[in-house]
Amino acid sequence: MRTLYKSLYTSLKGKANSYGRSPFSFIINGNTVIDLRGNINIINKGTFYLGLPPISNFLITKRPCVLAMYDNSKLIINGSVFAGPGTHIEINKNASIEFGDKIYINSNSKFISSSRISIGSGSVISWEVEINDSDWHRMVRDNYEVTKPIEIGNRVWIGSRVTILKGVKVGSGAVIATGSVVTRDVPENSLVAGVPARIVRKNVEWKP
Repeated sequence: MRTLYKSLYTSLKGKANSYGRSPFSFIINGNTVIDLRGNINIINKGTFYLGLPPISNFLITKRPCVLAMYDNSKLIINGSVFAGPGTHIEINKNASIEFGDKIYINSNSKFISSSRISIGSGSVISWEVEINDSDWHRMVRDNYEVTKPIEIGNRVWIGSRVTILKGVKVGSGAVIATGSVVTRDVPENSLVAGVPARIVRKNVEWKP
C-alpha cells in the first residue's frame, strides 16, 4: 500500500484559480489520478481530504482516487470534506460540483457532473454511491434534456450502492436506503427505498 501523500498544489500550479484557503488545504493520497485540463476554477474555503480522511471505518479498496476537471469547470469546497479511497470526482466542461461542510464520503463513490451537483453540509454518503447529472445519450422525443442539475440538501444520509440521476432534488434530513435508484425528488425528512425509489416513511430523523 502506498504511503505517499502530496498536496494538490503541485498539480494545480499554473492551471487553476484558487480562492479562500491555501491550495495546501487539499490533502490527497499519493495513489490518486489527477487530470486537469484547460482553465479550471477551485474555490476552497475548507479542507478536502481525498483518499485519506482521519477515519478508519472505510470499505477496503485498491482502486485509486480520481480527480478530473475539464475546461471552465468549477470545484467548490465550503468546509471539511472527507472522501475515502477510490472516490471518483469528474467535472466536465462548464460544469461544477459544490460540497458543503462536514461531509463524509465512503470508498468507491462516484460524482460525475456535466451540469451542476451540490451536496449540503453534514451529509453522509456510503460506499459505491453514484451521483451523475447526465444521461450521456439523447432519447428521441421532444424537449428531452440530457443533463439536469442535482441538488442534495443538508444532513442527507445516502446508503451504499445508491444511484442518484439527473434533475433530482433531495430535501434536507432525508434518508435513501441501500441500493435505491433515485429518479424523482425526495422530500425533506423522508425515507425512500427501491428501484425506482419511493417514499416509505415520512418525518424521519437520523443520527450520524
